[in-house]
Amino acid sequence: MGRLSNSRRKQKAAAARIKLAKSIDENNLNNQSGHDIVAQSDGVVAEPLEAECDVLKSKVEDLGKHAKINKNAVLTRQQQGILKRKEEEKDERRKRVQNAIDQRTENRKTARESLKRRLEINENIHLKRRNIKLAERNKELEAKNVPIDTVINEPSASFCQSLNNDIIDSPNPCGDRNFTDDNEVMQYKGNTVSPKLNAESSARLKNLLGLSNRKYELLSKQDGINVASISTVKRVEANIFDTYYRNSSAPDFYGLLEAAVDKQDFSNLPYIRITICGDKGGDSVKICFFFNDIPYALSVKKLICIHTFVGDESREMLEATMKKIDEDILRLQKDGIATKSGTKNVIFTYVGDCKYLCTSLGLQGGTAIYGCVNCLTKRIDWINVQKEDIIPRTIDNIVSSAYEVIDNNGTSKSNTSVKNYPLIRNIPISNFVPPPVHILISLVNTIIDCVRKFADDSKPLENFLAATGVRLHFPAQSYEGNQCRKIMHNFRADNEKRIAYNGFGLDLFDAASQIESYAVARTLTEAEINGLESSINLFFNLMLNYGNESIHHVRNELDRRIPGTGPQYNDKRNNFFKKNQAVAFHFS
Repeated sequence: MGRLSNSRRKQKAAAARIKLAKSIDENNLNNQSGHDIVAQSDGVVAEPLEAECDVLKSKVEDLGKHAKINKNAVLTRQQQGILKRKEEEKDERRKRVQNAIDQRTENRKTARESLKRRLEINENIHLKRRNIKLAERNKELEAKNVPIDTVINEPSASFCQSLNNDIIDSPNPCGDRNFTDDNEVMQYKGNTVSPKLNAESSARLKNLLGLSNRKYELLSKQDGINVASISTVKRVEANIFDTYYRNSSAPDFYGLLEAAVDKQDFSNLPYIRITICGDKGGDSVKICFFFNDIPYALSVKKLICIHTFVGDESREMLEATMKKIDEDILRLQKDGIATKSGTKNVIFTYVGDCKYLCTSLGLQGGTAIYGCVNCLTKRIDWINVQKEDIIPRTIDNIVSSAYEVIDNNGTSKSNTSVKNYPLIRNIPISNFVPPPVHILISLVNTIIDCVRKFADDSKPLENFLAATGVRLHFPAQSYEGNQCRKIMHNFRADNEKRIAYNGFGLDLFDAASQIESYAVARTLTEAEINGLESSINLFFNLMLNYGNESIHHVRNELDRRIPGTGPQYNDKRNNFFKKNQAVAFHFS
């Protein structure tokens, strides 16, 4: 017999009680109607009735006890389940704490090893530079017939860094030695007196080493380096900020460019190429620009922030800012920009992801019927379209389509997916390009989707991804930039520790790795441009055969130094970020 449920037991117990009550009522009626008969035959009739009542009562009590026992058993199992879950939660918390402790220990170990390597590098630099200087001094003394012992016993400075003659102590603690390398820090032992760095040099040192205010103070207190006070350095940084932004929170692209162009030498260039870029990362949007033809142009320290705000990259948030920038672009295209070597013409490039570019041009987006920023090809025709059939977009046809949509109640569907007027009108659409990191993201995720769709067995790919340690960040459905770089790192020939992958789509990964190798922070040579073009053609041909963003990190790190919520704190974070970028560019 199967196990009875609690409700069934309760029903049976209730039925037994009702039956007992009915029998007792019938007994009472019989006693009242035939009192005399019952009195005469009390010994014969009363005994069976009492016996029957006792039997029914015992059955009811047994059923009640059984139900109570089973109820207690059920409650006990529930309690056991709760206790088990609590123990599992405790174990999970214990594991998380232990993992955090292990990670902290590993980070400290890595930091100690990194510090040790830096100290060794500094020591090697010190020895090499000291030997070179001693050799040069030795030659000078040999020419003057001066004993070498006087040079060997000569005291040397304990800290000396050439910063364009910014060291202001007199006499110069380094004697007649002239160091011209701005990037090397030379540490000489033997003299207890450190050279005094002035405010500009101290600010440069703080920026080059990436020190926070607290670590900068420890540099002077613990290491004994004679630098300017932190308050003096803050004043220098504030002056640099005012030089670039002129005490204005509104975007001033032209003023920023005037201040920044004096930092570079464009005498050998017929014109100046400038890239304007924008993107959202974290909770803020950054609009920046950089010079294309300077060393390491894509370095984060070469980015100059035009404007930043907390919010989304929507048209409402961008409209006022982009209007001012577009006016400055038109002015620069007409009049050029004054440099040290005369007035130069300016060529602009506009970089952003699909959402940012579509918002800037007044388009619906990448999932619209006409989803391409650069041409008027429908999405359904992208696979089979020929090069000669592509019709490029222009600012004029976007403006005319926007007129139909906004002023004549037209639809975006019938007007090449245009929904509003463009925010940028003075840069040709041929100069609107996606950023390298988004190209890399698209390459890697396209290959992964292709393998999962067409491979007979995608298990080798899943094992490879698990071995590399990449993972999706919820709620994202595709791998982000750093994860894609980690995947591509395993297909580089110079990586001795790469994880081998020999499954379906290997040639696609190799071709994408060749394309990714050209994403460097400098201008490509003509030969590299040709090589990149060949790699792109190879990748597309392979796909036909198969059938198928650091500035945010800097901003997020700086935001943590200014806690709080609300517009007042957002403005503080915006200004702090812009000041940091201005100082970084000034000393880069």
